Amino acid sequence: MIKNCGIKPCRPILNEHEHIPEVVQLAYQCWEELPSDRPTFQNVRKFLKKIRMTRYAAKFVHIQLLCKFKDEIIFTCPRW
Repeated sequence: MIKNCGIKPCRPILNEHEHIPEVVQLAYQCWEELPSDRPTFQNVRKFLKKIRMTRYAAKFVHIQLLCKFKDEIIFTCPRW
């Protein structure tokens, strides 16, 4: 048990708007009171690998879209 004399330990407040929401949720899962409720290291590793690949794929698609529409973007953006 993590509790010390019935008092929960201090944990940082993680804001999902400032951090990757999936990682915030993972942190909270890792801080569960009962060890049996926490993810295993193997599951943490798989989860982080999945997040990394998902974010990489999203960036790649974004770059592809920018390259595809670069001419339209350049000519339609106002000049400052």
